[in-house]
Amino acid sequence: MFSRKYYPNPAATDDKIPKNTPLTLTVNMPGDPGDAEPLEVKGVVKWLSVNPSISYKFRVGVQFLPYGDGRGCNPGHVLEKIKLIEGIYGDG
Repeated sequence: MFSRKYYPNPAATDDKIPKNTPLTLTVNMPGDPGDAEPLEVKGVVKWLSVNPSISYKFRVGVQFLPYGDGRGCNPGHVLEKIKLIEGIYGDG
């Protein structure tokens, strides 16, 4: 399991994270409408590419695990919280 804090962009890193590396992203939302508990979302690195800019070395593509109550799933309440935040801050 890969663990490191990245700010402000979780899709950016100076580490060359191998494809298929499992990871957990901890997401803190400014002005979070719910409790102040950060969201933890589990996923797997699906791609890595060199970033042409100088701010960080790599861009990372993450596929999140499914949401549900089963083994190997992200908790369903995390998806509900994401939907709530999207409803407040989304473009739709």
